[in-house]
Amino acid sequence: MCCQPESGTSPNPNDAYETAGFWGGLGVCDLPSRTYEQFLRFVSSNFNFSFILWTGDNIDHEVWAQSQDTQLDPTENTTAYLQQFFPNTTIYPMFGNHEAFFSDQYDTFSNSDEWLKTELGNIWQNLFTQDILNEFTTNSYYSTINEQHNLKIISLDTQTCDTLNFQLIKEPNVDPLNQLAWLREELLDAENNNQTVFIMGHISPGDLNCDAQWSARYRALVDRFTNIIRGQFFGHTHTDHFQIVRSYSEGNPPVGVLFMTPSLSTYTELNPSFRIYEIDSETNEIVDFRQYRLDLLKWNQNTTGPLEWDLAYSFLEEYGLNDTSPESIDALVERIRSDNATTETYISNFNTGVERAYDITPRSIDYYYCSAKYSQPHDIMNCLGLDPAKTNLLYFAGEFVPGVLDDTTNNNDDDSSDSTD
Repeated sequence: MCCQPESGTSPNPNDAYETAGFWGGLGVCDLPSRTYEQFLRFVSSNFNFSFILWTGDNIDHEVWAQSQDTQLDPTENTTAYLQQFFPNTTIYPMFGNHEAFFSDQYDTFSNSDEWLKTELGNIWQNLFTQDILNEFTTNSYYSTINEQHNLKIISLDTQTCDTLNFQLIKEPNVDPLNQLAWLREELLDAENNNQTVFIMGHISPGDLNCDAQWSARYRALVDRFTNIIRGQFFGHTHTDHFQIVRSYSEGNPPVGVLFMTPSLSTYTELNPSFRIYEIDSETNEIVDFRQYRLDLLKWNQNTTGPLEWDLAYSFLEEYGLNDTSPESIDALVERIRSDNATTETYISNFNTGVERAYDITPRSIDYYYCSAKYSQPHDIMNCLGLDPAKTNLLYFAGEFVPGVLDDTTNNNDDDSSDSTD
């Protein structure tokens, strides 16, 4: 986005935050393909993975310049490079909201978007067995068994909960694509077969961009099957954070954690990042994870490379935890609000270490706390003291979005404002 003819010239060419560098820019920029290639070279040379979870959004954010004919070219190129650098590693992919055309718009009630499943199936056919390929091209979601670990991988199409997917307005109270009913059967099957489960997708079920009803039903499934669900992995936000899934039982104890990995893209004001999870080979429990970042300001002074990503932190060490259980992470969330050092560390990590990207104020701390403490949009808004029925963009911008929040709560009592329940 930063290097197109219409982008013009930076008004402050000496400001590294406002000027796109050789390896990317800490502004409203996407990632150069050369940096993606350097990322693959670095990780393939330094690490061995059991498998890779790939949560989508592969195209740039220049949505006004896109067309259906070229929409999946970046996914095709990304896939080819992944297979080149990891020819013997299992890769589990899922598409994001930007793979659709137009962005976010995916019709779950007709065959008008069959092209997306079909074309992605063609691109990913070497990543799938024939059974998985058939399931994906039929449903747009899939499950598979990692036999080595007796682990079921369930990959969700989160366009079924995307609040910016206006196609869902046609029938707002149904289960789009019957995916949640399918998810229940997949979890029940795993339980009956003594398998553990990883769930992955693009938009977190706790994200404000995920429909509240869909999110509530997903939470109920996690509550019911917490005994077998070992990990929940999502992307979309581009930032580094997590959300606690709470039980519906009395006291709402924590029963799961949604992990959001920061993006390889710099969009917006972020250092390119990736994450490595350490998993207990017997139980498939998450033991720890290591977060890596590219110091973009430093490397933009060196146009030759090769690029080296830095270990930003180990999760347990960074936050002084003994394990990654929901109970331990829930206790960490309380420290985000009460302990200044933890607050600063969490917010810095949330923004991938880019100090310019945030201001720490009492209101912004509330945002970070509430969006980690809960995994349903309505619960997050209630935690913030807001009206969960008001979901218009101006209300969100004034009350939710980091960088827009300030110390003063905007009490919007105008009953005439557009809102949805």
